[in-house]
Amino acid sequence: MNWFLGILGAVILFTLFALVKNYIPHDFSKTTYQRVVFIPGIKTPEWAVKGWEVYLRHHFKGKELVVIRDRYHYKNEADMLRMKSKVMDIIKDGTSTALITHSYGGIVAVASIQADKTGETNIERVVALAPAFDKDFRDLFVSQEQIGYTREKIEVPMVTLCGAFDTVVPCKSTLFPGAREGKKIWVEHMGFLLPQIFGGAKVLEEMR
Repeated sequence: MNWFLGILGAVILFTLFALVKNYIPHDFSKTTYQRVVFIPGIKTPEWAVKGWEVYLRHHFKGKELVVIRDRYHYKNEADMLRMKSKVMDIIKDGTSTALITHSYGGIVAVASIQADKTGETNIERVVALAPAFDKDFRDLFVSQEQIGYTREKIEVPMVTLCGAFDTVVPCKSTLFPGAREGKKIWVEHMGFLLPQIFGGAKVLEEMR
């Protein structure tokens, strides 16, 4: 019983420490982008999207926030094209924008920018969390072709953050031509859906 209470206490202390660390305010007053957009990966549950929205609203009070709420799958072409259309509508309206993406959301973002070069002017930066960019992900080939994604370099500053324990999209699979490799986050793939606890502060550092 004592060992259980000890483990429970350690978990509670870690969670409290992480919450405090990830909620410390960051200064974004010197950033020039006006809008922050979050693009989720496939099959992202509503609670996770809502959690990201709450987290980003806390930190980006002076900026417009768009969180794309659309549950999609790469095996459904209509889903993919709908997501791409939503992102393209956002990036081509002339508003200076920063993108945060998770998993397949990185592919959607890149494909949208490649399809409309105005995105290279309007997008100031892309912070891609565990993006599935690896050319050897053969099960993604069809969907990548459908959405118009290629590994052609985009003229937008991009950083990729990977999870040290991620077996879905390992760190070596997040590389993209011209993108900078950011710090590893000590989390697995789904852990990126909890920025309040795992890696939120590191994401914010890349947004400054």
